[in-house]
Amino acid sequence: MNNIKLFFILLLATSFTLTNCKNEKPKQETTTQEEKLQPAEVEALNATLANMQGKWKSDENASIMMEVNGDKFTTYKDGKMISEEKFVFHNRCPKTCFKENQSGNTFCFTLSDGNATNCYLIRELRKDVSIKYAAIDNSKTFSFTR
Repeated sequence: MNNIKLFFILLLATSFTLTNCKNEKPKQETTTQEEKLQPAEVEALNATLANMQGKWKSDENASIMMEVNGDKFTTYKDGKMISEEKFVFHNRCPKTCFKENQSGNTFCFTLSDGNATNCYLIRELRKDVSIKYAAIDNSKTFSFTR
């Protein structure tokens, strides 16, 4: 009888030990593209983002204006707000912006309205003068001046 009790105690202790021991995998360090930037690249990224801030008037339609203010991208028509989207600037376009095996090693930004996210490549940016960007999915180009 004592052997049976001892057996159950050992079985219970072994079960407890096995269920509480975890086989933890070593943590792998991951880095984002932003973390791999050199100091000069960080300066260029910040300068480009800073240059985009403010109000811009459409070259195609004088009644359209857009404003970048922090993480907000607002579009106005005839002075009235028609959309406000979340603005995220990327030093390299995310893979999700491209179909198949394409990738982007260029500045771009994404706009999200909560339902969809659209990606845009920056074609030209002249501080306090002009900005041109293109939608990645259809290559439509947008052109604005200060």
